[in-house]
Amino acid sequence: MSELKIRWRLHRDDEKEPTTRQRGVNVYRQLQQLGFDADKWDGREAADIIVLQYSMRLLDEALATGATVVADINDQVFAKHHAYHQETMAGLARVHAVVAGSPRLGQNLQRLHPTVRVIEEAVDGRYLAVERKKHQGLNVVWMGMHDNIMYFREIDPALEELAKKHDFTVHFVCPPNDGFGKSNADKVKTKPYPAQFHAWTMDDLLEQMAVADLAVVPLFQQEWTWCKCANKMLSFMAAGLPVVASRVPSYVAVAEPGTDSFLAYSPEEWYAALDQLFSDSGLRSRIGKRARLKARQYSIERIADQWVDYFRQVGPK
Repeated sequence: MSELKIRWRLHRDDEKEPTTRQRGVNVYRQLQQLGFDADKWDGREAADIIVLQYSMRLLDEALATGATVVADINDQVFAKHHAYHQETMAGLARVHAVVAGSPRLGQNLQRLHPTVRVIEEAVDGRYLAVERKKHQGLNVVWMGMHDNIMYFREIDPALEELAKKHDFTVHFVCPPNDGFGKSNADKVKTKPYPAQFHAWTMDDLLEQMAVADLAVVPLFQQEWTWCKCANKMLSFMAAGLPVVASRVPSYVAVAEPGTDSFLAYSPEEWYAALDQLFSDSGLRSRIGKRARLKARQYSIERIADQWVDYFRQVGPK
């Protein structure tokens, strides 16, 4: 295997973007450390295995090299509003193998392609290295991209009620604007509970993780979000934070509710889980320690090993 040339076509040609790093850059760098000829693909060079991450815009070019082409799909196949939906569906039958980012997505893709493996995103090592800092107040942290702040519709009522009982601040770490150019900072200002906006950078996110007491990961209950991977939840767990997340298949697959995390479906369940964590610092500490141990199971080293195993299975053409 180590003599094979393995190349990744990244979601974005930006090594700082979270998905690009955790599903691509960090993995091929780990393979490099293991002695593999693995790197980013420039869209032209020949290779034995080419991984197309998130998009199939260079599928023809990849197939023309004679490589085994692996489609790395996160969640866009079943999100018809997604920019990559049509091209992914059109190209799926032409790739040699598929990697799915979550169990639910894997189940759906197995009906569309004969060679599918579920491999979670690797947890970025910088989250595991977060050192908790002493701070004032009770802080809740959330991170998201572009329009993800809309998921708070699921938990805003519970947080509004909890603000009558507990003194906390929710810290939103996300881009300044959503996909329609509207201000996310303005959306945060309208929240019916104490909230602060932080423009997304990795450094700011790590700082907010260090001074947080817990994290929330809300999602809508629909097929697209059921196909999302568990990386956001695991990233917070890696930082040693107790997390309350929506009860969707990917989170169910990694969580031990009440031991290393909490899962919630209804507003009442969100309220109860957050109320417990707000009220009990000892519980927060115990859950956070177990959460970090769980997240280590999804480290870059372990996820890279799963990729190597899959490459052995699909091999060069």
